[in-house]
Amino acid sequence: MNGHRNLVGIALIAVALIGCKGVDLAALQTKATGLVEKYKPQVESGLTTVKDLLGRTNELPKDLPVVGGLVDKLTAQGGALEKVKGMLEGLPGQVASAAKEGKGQEDITKLLATAETSVGTELGNVTTALGEAANGVAAAEVEAKAAAIKAATAKLGETVGAPLAAQATKLDELITKAKALPAETAGLAPIATALDALKVEADKAKATVDGAAAKVEAAGADAKAAQAVIDQVTTEVGTATKKLETELPGLAEKLGALTPAPAADFAKALSTGFEVKGAGTGIEAQLIAFVEDATKVVDKTTWFNFDRLTFETGSTKIDVEKSKEQLANIVEILKAFPALTLKVGGYTDNDGSADANKKISQQRAEAVVAALIEAGIAKERLEAEGYGPEFPVCAANDTPECKAQNRRIAVRVTAK
Repeated sequence: MNGHRNLVGIALIAVALIGCKGVDLAALQTKATGLVEKYKPQVESGLTTVKDLLGRTNELPKDLPVVGGLVDKLTAQGGALEKVKGMLEGLPGQVASAAKEGKGQEDITKLLATAETSVGTELGNVTTALGEAANGVAAAEVEAKAAAIKAATAKLGETVGAPLAAQATKLDELITKAKALPAETAGLAPIATALDALKVEADKAKATVDGAAAKVEAAGADAKAAQAVIDQVTTEVGTATKKLETELPGLAEKLGALTPAPAADFAKALSTGFEVKGAGTGIEAQLIAFVEDATKVVDKTTWFNFDRLTFETGSTKIDVEKSKEQLANIVEILKAFPALTLKVGGYTDNDGSADANKKISQQRAEAVVAALIEAGIAKERLEAEGYGPEFPVCAANDTPECKAQNRRIAVRVTAK
């Protein structure tokens, strides 16, 4: 308001100082100040809009591609408005100068008309450009919000989702083992009940992680609300994960103590004098039958699965106590058949990334080979390869039982 009064004052002083013939200075002064009054509010409003949009743009992530262009566009429009503002503020002085130079009423009137046209055109262009910029800022804010939600949920996946998934995998393995035991096994019922209860909690925690993105998005632009959602998810899922970490080892130990010894319905005395015992459908019976049958040709598709070889839960380390009998049998078979060479293959289910699964399957296959070498078998007779989720036994890969079938170690005869 003070600026506006100053402009009017300047005009009045200028008119008072000039007394040129044939020029109605009062009318020209009224026209000049009228243009100031007409357009200056639009200019000030435009400058306020530029400031507001620049402030919003500065809040956007700097790596957002459109930010630089928006800043340049808004800065240019701000400059255009300042130019118009200067033009308006100079009109009273231009009228005074023109009258002093002896220009007539008509010439000065044309000067003012030209100035008004220029100001109107420039303000129209700026208004259009600011509308486009406002739309651009709004679209960028939507994009930035989506990116922030994605980053927040991704961080949740890394910090709480991954540890939960690791524990959930261990839980599923134990549930599969429990279901494989006869229901009447002494001591099984309380273990199964505890595992089922943990499964409910694990599934609930997983649902919390999966629903986090929608809750963060619902928080909208309220950063505090979004952070509250993240904190809540972190606490709830972290608590569930900690409980799994605490209780699963003890349940695994109890379950392992319940596992009955396999029925020894296969026995074979080898040439070395060692008697191999195992299941009639186990790896020992199948491998010896294949080696001794001259009609069986070595190929790349005949594999024999270990049936009493296990690894520590979620690890590539062999559970020696539970696996030593079957590993010893394979060692003795290799000793009894000196020409026999084997390839050990590792397999996983389809949970997790293919690369990670291939890595762990390779490490488990190598662990078996290392155990056989340590038992006295020449390393030249053995090789290992991890196939990850390839070649599933249960192609559906949709239940814990199905996935358990696909997590296996097998051998293939490469020479006999």
